[in-house]
Amino acid sequence: KGASDDTSHEVRERVLGAVRGVRLDDLVALNVDIVPKLIERVRPEAQRLLDQHRHAGRDTYIVSASPVELVEPLAQALGMTAGIGTRSRIADGKYTGDLDGPFCYGPGKVEAIAAISAARGYELDRCWAYSDSASDLPMLEAVGHPVAVNPDGKLERVAGERGWPVVVFSERTKAVIRRSTQAVSAVGLAAGGFATGVRWARSR
Repeated sequence: KGASDDTSHEVRERVLGAVRGVRLDDLVALNVDIVPKLIERVRPEAQRLLDQHRHAGRDTYIVSASPVELVEPLAQALGMTAGIGTRSRIADGKYTGDLDGPFCYGPGKVEAIAAISAARGYELDRCWAYSDSASDLPMLEAVGHPVAVNPDGKLERVAGERGWPVVVFSERTKAVIRRSTQAVSAVGLAAGGFATGVRWARSR
């Protein structure tokens, strides 16, 4: 279920390899161009869903395999509580290509949200998680309110079998989601961004 070990390894190597040797300052500087483009592509339906959680007093997070240095500014721009992303080790101002925490993909997302939950007193069975990908099944299974959004074939099948809510945006939204993914992939990163990522929230 979710990402296989082989798939997780491949994605991890791609993400870490993309930043290996890159200066921290140079990666952070990409946010000036990337964040506005991703914000423009967030669909109104997605924004309304986010606003509903926020107005209900719930904390909201993006959880993504992309470097936390890119995920956090996007979360802030969307008015979310924080971004949870992959942390890479940095030496002499450059990424070494080694992990400095859980890899936020597949089971690693569960590890990451469990750590936040323990630190902030959340109860995962009262939390929501949203995803369009079967690779996020471990995280969806870890919360009390899993929701499939424009799901891929496998996730749609699992959601149907388990009676999970399925949210389907317009065809235009799907095109926007693909373009958002490509915008992030253009700088050599794996999946990331609000439109293709996951929001995690809980009732206070």
